[in-house]
Amino acid sequence: MSIQFAFQSARRFFRPGSVVRILTIVALILVWGALSADPSGQSIAASIPGIDDIPGAQYPEGDPRRNSVRDERTNPGTDNTTTTETNTDTETTGDVRARLPLIRNLKIERYPDIPFSVKITWDVDPSNTTAIYVARFIRPIDTREILLEADNITSPPLGPKETSFIDHKIPDGAYYYAVVTSYEVGERNNMVLKGGDNFTTDPLIIYRPEEENVNTGDETDNEQIDSRVEAYMAGDLLAVNSTDAVKLNWRGATARNIAYNVYRSHEPFKNETSLEIARLVGRTEGNTPFVEDRNPIIGRKVYYAVTVVDKRTDREYLQFVLNANYIAHTYERPQVSQDEERQIPEALTVYIENRNTIKLLWVDPEAEFSDLRVYRYDRPILNERSLRSARFVGWVKPGENTFRDTNLDPGIYYYAVLPRNLQGEEIRTFVEGYTFTGFGTRIEAVTDNTDTTENTDTTDTIDTGDNTEQAEEEAQNLGEPVLATLEAEGKTDSVDLKWVIAGEELERNLRQLVYRSKLPMRSFEQVRNRGDLLAELPGNRRTYTDAGLEAGKYYYAVILDVDGKIQEGLKSGRNYLEEPVTVGSRPDTETDTQTEDNNQNQNDQRTNTDRREQRSRYTMERLNYILSVTFQRERYGEAVRQMVPFVNLREVPRDVKARAMLYTGISYYNMRQYRAALEYFVHELVRHYYPERARFWYNRCSGRL
Repeated sequence: MSIQFAFQSARRFFRPGSVVRILTIVALILVWGALSADPSGQSIAASIPGIDDIPGAQYPEGDPRRNSVRDERTNPGTDNTTTTETNTDTETTGDVRARLPLIRNLKIERYPDIPFSVKITWDVDPSNTTAIYVARFIRPIDTREILLEADNITSPPLGPKETSFIDHKIPDGAYYYAVVTSYEVGERNNMVLKGGDNFTTDPLIIYRPEEENVNTGDETDNEQIDSRVEAYMAGDLLAVNSTDAVKLNWRGATARNIAYNVYRSHEPFKNETSLEIARLVGRTEGNTPFVEDRNPIIGRKVYYAVTVVDKRTDREYLQFVLNANYIAHTYERPQVSQDEERQIPEALTVYIENRNTIKLLWVDPEAEFSDLRVYRYDRPILNERSLRSARFVGWVKPGENTFRDTNLDPGIYYYAVLPRNLQGEEIRTFVEGYTFTGFGTRIEAVTDNTDTTENTDTTDTIDTGDNTEQAEEEAQNLGEPVLATLEAEGKTDSVDLKWVIAGEELERNLRQLVYRSKLPMRSFEQVRNRGDLLAELPGNRRTYTDAGLEAGKYYYAVILDVDGKIQEGLKSGRNYLEEPVTVGSRPDTETDTQTEDNNQNQNDQRTNTDRREQRSRYTMERLNYILSVTFQRERYGEAVRQMVPFVNLREVPRDVKARAMLYTGISYYNMRQYRAALEYFVHELVRHYYPERARFWYNRCSGRL
């Protein structure tokens, strides 16, 4: 029975003209007084959870707050005949409201004496003289409307001075709690809900593992099992509809060294057999609690689930709790009218600018507006409810198109950018990719880079301390980040690269180019002529794995692109490796490096021809090779010509096509054909795969026209 139903029942019950009802009320009040006088200050719910409801508040004659309720059920049309009394009541009511909420410092903790139970504690304002209710619900109880839908688990209600309650025999599920007084429930203006004070913002997850809980006969063991399994459970799974995908976010598990698997099914998830008919949507690491379903089913109810994999044992934890780590969802494309679309920004892009700064970019609305307001939260700000919990972090004038959120602590952040019209009214149209972000942006904790990973015999022994100190000095002199150290570890069929950047605090548009060669690369000219461009990484990356390699020796370099300018100076151990990295178990072959250098001019042409013959037509590797021999050598016209099939042919994979279109646009920009370049930077594929770069080059082109 909901709180709403109870409140309406109370209104009917107090209809004037019934002496029997009034006598019944008096009897109930006396019974309640006896029940609430528990000297221990602690109660245990004896009835089935969720049966009872939170009624409206009633105040006795003479209570200064009585007039604040204005209960028309017992005093319809009451007229205030004494001005002095009315003023006194108003002042007293104002004093009470100034102290709202009357419940504060709400805490939930496991209760070890009873399995699957929690102890709820709080502080109560000394002025409270009305009953206290504890509510439980499957969503955060952050509005009065949700409170009235929630289940009351305190029957009878608690005394006005009680500060604890034990909720036991909790069913499996994810739950949130709120604690309120009768005074606060009685009138809308008295209700103030604050996360962490009188309602919880993190879910309590209850799960009973079937196979581990059968016939144990030990309630304490059950509680220990429950706590251990909970560490390997994701929670608060949320699905966000975008124009062509479903973006899934969740609160991460507390266990370490884990990964997540995300599944979609037409049936609810119950146990391991549920995965037999489910489709794996994606897999992500433990520090990235979001995945995109790029092939959603339109208009049909499906179920999404997130499981946790222990990477040390490869065990996948397959417990499923509705509204915690699995949910029901129906995908519908966001519908926005032409008038609404004119009033909101588009192409909202968020990325890390440096280690504690996040930068936002967007295209201003077509319609006139006074300013844009920027909000930040730890969950997607997809509706007015989540907006109420978000933090306002700043406003932006028309034409600025950008915002920097600085001095951020480590964590995952979501943003919303909402315009205000010329009358100062905030336009609250929520569309993913336009006015709010569906994926979070992570600020990593600063790690101690003095610890080194054991390397193979084939890698450099790098004096990290000296290089880092020199690099920091160089970065400050140049006013831009530089590479401090570069290390590599060869494995059976891959190479793991990691590096350190000095001067990270210097704000720049930073990209990182990773090159590989079978010949030494000791100068930037050799990097361009001999190296294969493996990847172009965003500024926050510090590792890269070159996988799928044949046995042999490989050389590596990492080159920084700062604000579109390549750092061409190479320094051994900092941005390139002097010695090769050995992959596989094939015996080492003695190589005369000097001979290789002397014969390079004769072998370059043959090596490049072999590469072209070995690669398939339209792969990312093939495209990177074309860029390395054309674009990186500033042969922009040739780059455009060779990328034409990558741009136009339908069989080209979407991510490869997007990269080709991006570099076609940049090539046109470098040839000063700005209008031609703009067509590529506004293309949906480029904006989807390279949102921040598309915005960066779009602004550059627009400034040239």
